Amino acid sequence: MDALKHLLDVTLAIFMIGNMLDMGLRLDARKALHDLRDLRFLLASLLWGFVALPALAWGLAFGQVSLITLAGFAVLRWLGRQA
Repeated sequence: MDALKHLLDVTLAIFMIGNMLDMGLRLDARKALHDLRDLRFLLASLLWGFVALPALAWGLAFGQVSLITLAGFAVLRWLGRQA
């Protein structure tokens, strides 16, 4: 089982490195630098990547936990009446 986990880790690393190399080799350096010099684009990218989307993920996780808790509460209340 350890060999299989090790094999999965190695193949995942190879897959990720291959995808990053593919994207990097297709990228035009002048266009990338031009986009990085655009302050509005850069700030919007950072805001979405590090503030808005993580906040959305936390909100969705909180909502799922709340729904699960409410469903469990209803069952516990029904069980309490049956006792």
